[in-house]
Amino acid sequence: MSRRTLLTAAGVAAGGVAAGAFVIGRERDPSSPENPAPPPEGPAPGDGWSVRDRRLLVAPPPSTGTLEVLHEYAGAFPALKIRDVLPLEGLGPAGEPWIVATVIGPTNQIQITTSSRPAPEHVLELPPEHRGEILSMAWDAQRKTLYHSASGRLWAWRSAQPTVVVDLGQVPGASALYELLVDPAGLVWGGTFPLGAVFTYDPSTSKFQVHSRVAPDTQYVRRLSMDLRGRIWVGTGSQNPRLFTFLRTSPEDRTEIPLPEPMENGFISAVRAGASKVLVTTDAHPDVLELDIPTLSWDRRFTASTWIRTPSSAIARSDVYYTIADGVLSMNTSAASVPLGELDLEDVSSACLLGTDLHLVSITREGYTASAFSLASRSTAPARSVRLEPGRFRVQSLLAHSDGNVYVGGFMGTGLAGISPDTDQRWSSPAADASIHQVEQMVQFDERVSFLGTYSWADVIRWESTSRDDPSSYSQLVRLSKKYRQSRPYGMAVNSRSLFVGTVPDYGLSGGVLAAIDVETGTPTWVLDGDGAGFIGGHSIIGLTADEEYVYGSTSVRNGSGLPDTDGLAQLFMIDVATQRKIWQTAPVPGAGALYAPTFLGGWLLVADLEGIAVIDPRNGRLEVRHTLTDVPNSSQRPGWASADLVVAGDRVVHAAAGTITIVDFRAGTASRVADAGGRAAFGSRLAASPQGRVFAISQGTDVVEIATAPAPSEPG
Repeated sequence: MSRRTLLTAAGVAAGGVAAGAFVIGRERDPSSPENPAPPPEGPAPGDGWSVRDRRLLVAPPPSTGTLEVLHEYAGAFPALKIRDVLPLEGLGPAGEPWIVATVIGPTNQIQITTSSRPAPEHVLELPPEHRGEILSMAWDAQRKTLYHSASGRLWAWRSAQPTVVVDLGQVPGASALYELLVDPAGLVWGGTFPLGAVFTYDPSTSKFQVHSRVAPDTQYVRRLSMDLRGRIWVGTGSQNPRLFTFLRTSPEDRTEIPLPEPMENGFISAVRAGASKVLVTTDAHPDVLELDIPTLSWDRRFTASTWIRTPSSAIARSDVYYTIADGVLSMNTSAASVPLGELDLEDVSSACLLGTDLHLVSITREGYTASAFSLASRSTAPARSVRLEPGRFRVQSLLAHSDGNVYVGGFMGTGLAGISPDTDQRWSSPAADASIHQVEQMVQFDERVSFLGTYSWADVIRWESTSRDDPSSYSQLVRLSKKYRQSRPYGMAVNSRSLFVGTVPDYGLSGGVLAAIDVETGTPTWVLDGDGAGFIGGHSIIGLTADEEYVYGSTSVRNGSGLPDTDGLAQLFMIDVATQRKIWQTAPVPGAGALYAPTFLGGWLLVADLEGIAVIDPRNGRLEVRHTLTDVPNSSQRPGWASADLVVAGDRVVHAAAGTITIVDFRAGTASRVADAGGRAAFGSRLAASPQGRVFAISQGTDVVEIATAPAPSEPG
């Protein structure tokens, strides 16, 4: 842990702006809510506050003093989660090639193991300014070049310079690149989001070309494969997933191939072309679908769990594919299945045919195990275990628990991590529990029970923190993806009886739901989904707070990924818990497509956006005041699901957005900006406040920091 002194930005007195300062100002809502009838007053204002305390409406004067990052907890969620493993044909002996593994997270991303070694020889990372998740890789054996995609950029590693990863550039308009493959001429192909198009990169000219969107309703091209004739097969999502095909020489002349059972939303999850057949999987069906190339008709299907995928750049010379069932490796065609032999490997994830050897990879907790099965002798070479360097998940969510620990959810992660802020002792949830996927939100109910909301099935998980090392202390209460087609529970709040959950819909869909779950029984009391259109049509429910009688919530116009945003402004709402009657619904903040983290202080409902804090009258949803805390307008970014946060710590309000953290003390009439010493936008947009008033934030993506909420006392003169 280290201690850094941070600058406090100048506040602004009412009616004036200090040079170079952020602004705290007042802006009244010109509109009126739809339901102006006098509703209940809202929760009690708390000790030392009056009902609708006028101090929250007053712009604080400039603040002096210094704020500090009190503690840093580097690598808050250490983990090893492997995305892909690929043999590098042509490097090393034929029977024991070099192997590359990519790791989820921004550290130790690329790990290359040379022949016979039990650990990687080369461990590389992308530069910090471009350190996104590596989504795909492809090996050009002829040119000894390994391509990677991350954050819409293409990267190259070459065996001649094994310690260097070269940035080849940004694919124009793309934020993500999928399923890279290298064709026989050395051209790199890949899919894109949100362009819904295929791109190419020509290494001879260093030029990118983005082809046209494959269909008007498509934002994702996630899967690619090439056959012997140079025909490329493309799998799409998230709306109406289907196949497209074209010759590599005519990428604009495409043929569309609907699935045999069309899907409203979802993805083609795998495409592999053979000589006359194409094997396809989706995220909605348990089977592999087989397409006949000459007739473009669907032939048959078989169990997907036994199929071993091959690398995207591998061009199959036949229609043979391989399966493993009950430890037996088999060679298959549509006409027959021939057992080849038994394997000692468990959970084989991929296969790569090099010559007459089938190289198999099995992921382990410490890395992977690789083995080569000789098709000629039908025998298996000794397995080779490789231990990889662990990485770090990006911090996705935070909970400052009453037990004194800070709990962390990881982006694309599994499980939970914990930090004792007093000792820096670390903890992780038991490996035996596989129910916790990417945690989007957490809320504590009491000293024993907390709740987690996880992606991508909108699972709500009950967690007994007093027995946190016992896998049985984690139990799934409800999966909102099944009936309601939701994916991300971002809104969570509790009262003495219920857990309330607000969600983002599944990929390609619109309209989040609002649910109440009985804490004692763990069963839903009610789920409001607007007859399939969403609780508030076209809006995701991303923020909630509750008392014993009412739930207050906030929305985003951002839909499930792959669907354009809904037109209009973010909404606030208040409903009666007992009757589910909506008391009011308003769009109080001009220009805001998302409103985050509703919370109460001084008898007012406070919500956050990128610009600052809005003070709302809880009786009617009317805007009273906006306090502008950043210089980043809402219009500068696409509305999000968690792009700003707001917590109350004691008497102070802490706001995080756009890389900044601002602390407002409405009692003292001050506002203080926390900024890292280097002047960079280091802070994330998620906050956690403990019952003791300690505040924790995200720094540099993977670290947690504790921040001071008041200036340090002056040294005696």
